[in-house]
Order: sequence, then C-alpha cells, then structure tokens
Amino acid sequence: MYPWALQKIHISWLVASWCVGLIVGAIGVMGLPYGFFSGISWLFLGLVVLLPLVKAQRRWMILLALVSGLLIGLWRGGVGQTGLEHYERMFGELVTVEGRVLEDPDLNARAQTVLRLGDVSVEGVGLPGNIWAVTHKNEIIKRSDEVTVRGVMSEGFGSFTGSIYQAEIVKIERPVPGDVAVGVRDWFAEQVKEHIPETEAALGLGYLLGLRRALPTELVEVLQIAGLTHVIVASGYNLTILVRLSRRMFVRVSKYLATLSASSMILGFMAVTGMSPSMSRAGLVAGLSLAAWYYGRKIHPLVLLPFAGAVTLMVNPQYGWNDLGWQLSFAAF
Repeated sequence: MYPWALQKIHISWLVASWCVGLIVGAIGVMGLPYGFFSGISWLFLGLVVLLPLVKAQRRWMILLALVSGLLIGLWRGGVGQTGLEHYERMFGELVTVEGRVLEDPDLNARAQTVLRLGDVSVEGVGLPGNIWAVTHKNEIIKRSDEVTVRGVMSEGFGSFTGSIYQAEIVKIERPVPGDVAVGVRDWFAEQVKEHIPETEAALGLGYLLGLRRALPTELVEVLQIAGLTHVIVASGYNLTILVRLSRRMFVRVSKYLATLSASSMILGFMAVTGMSPSMSRAGLVAGLSLAAWYYGRKIHPLVLLPFAGAVTLMVNPQYGWNDLGWQLSFAAF
C-alpha cells in the first residue's frame, strides 16, 4: 500500500487547489509593489510547476497545484496593476476623464447620479482600473454610454482606483446600435408601466431585472429600513429560478433542448442585467452546474466555488481587490 501522500487523488481536487492558489495570488499581489510580478516569466514558471500533474495525480501534488496557482495569480494580478500608479499623481488634481458606463447609473441619498466608469482614458491616455463618478446632473445616461466628465480626482475605494465626487458632465455619446439588451429591457419596462400602477411596476421590475433606479425614493427608504434592499438586486437566485423553469419545461422533450433553453436564459439575463462582479460569478456557477447536470455529473461546492473565483479573477483581477459585491456573492453561495 502506498503512503498517504503518494495515494491517488481525483484531479478535481488538484484543480480546486490550483484555483485557491490563483485566488490568493491575484488578491495578495495588492500588498506588493505595483507591477513586480507582471513579467511573463512568472507565468511560465507557474506552468512549469504544473507539468508533473499531467502525468499523475497524487495527494502530495496539492502543494504543487497551490504553488502553480499562486505564481500565475501573482502574474495576473501584477499585469492588472500595471498603470495604476499613474492615478496617485492625479489625486487632488482637476482632470478630464473619458470612460464607458459599466452598470446602470444609481441615485444616492442626495439624489445625485452615480456612474461606474471603465475603459478609462485620462487626458487622452488609456489607463486600467475603474472610476466612481458622482454628478448633480440627472442626465439620461444608460449602461454602455461613453461619457466625458471633469472634476477633482480623489483616492478610490473598494475596486475603484479613483473617484470624482463633484463631476461635471462634459459629453455623452451613445454608440449605435449600442447595448441592444438595455434597449430590450427598457422597452419591456415601459410596457409593464403602461399596464401596472407605477409603484407596483417599479417593485416588480426590481425583482425581475434589478432596476433599482425605477423605484420611488420613498419605497427605497422603506426597503432600507426593513433591510430588504437585497431583494431588488439581480443575483444568482434569479438565475436559479430561470434555469430550473427551463429544465422542467423542456426536459421531457429533450435533455439537449432543456440545456439549450436554460443556457439561453442565463446568457439573456446576464446581458439584460449587466456583467457586474456578482452577476459574473452567478452566471458562471449556473453555467457550470447546468453543464454538470447535462453530463450526469456532480460538482462539489468546494471545487465549484474556487474554480468560479479563479476564472473571474483571471478575467479581471480587480474583482478581488476589495470589491464587496464580488466577495458577498461568494459568501452568500
């Protein structure tokens, strides 16, 4: 009999260990100098450490998987850090920022419009990171609009590299055809409002699509007092309902048709609500769970969650840098 460390282990646990290492590396890189691990050599080193796992899967190789994931996570986080140091020189300065609206604009407690900007360009120079901008003007701004704002740059918070709290809207451009999913969602919302009283319609749209801005201010305050604001936020629970509905409707016809319809529901809902960190996690987990169901497999939660976290951080390591929505999304799972 082999010693415990030399016994075989299912590859899924090695994948989970690799993902845990990647998550730790991508998040932990924030405590290191900017760009220190951005060199491609760190990626190659992580891949070399991973090579022995291809031939055999033993329990002691969990350590190799962790180290490999850690190195690749540090590399991905280092690449994501590159350019962030430029923001420090702009804090306290009047700047003109161009960016794309990442999520639906919100209204804060002072009835100010809150914008989350990505694809940032400052004074014509493209920079990584996202910016939190607050403006007094209640302009008609939608997700995916390209806006130009001017104001004093302040230090950011959470996953936002910088913030502008008294932003002046200089220009708003809406690409053609723009975000088609937003147009379909807004058309549906208008149809609902025509047939249902305003308050009930706004609450229903909040439940279905997470349209918080459509809610009356008084209703938002009541929900905050009752601690129920989470029910009007699009989340993985909405996706769970859609996936199970599609499966029950079509599974008797064909398992393939049920999977296809459920996949369409997932992609459609994500397109309508937007690719926020929490929705990205929810969509990925729902997709993986659906694939496992189709092939008659089961995925252990301790494998599924690290894998989803690693994928989202590889796409955008800033999700792990104090993004409360991303963190709570995994904690709630």
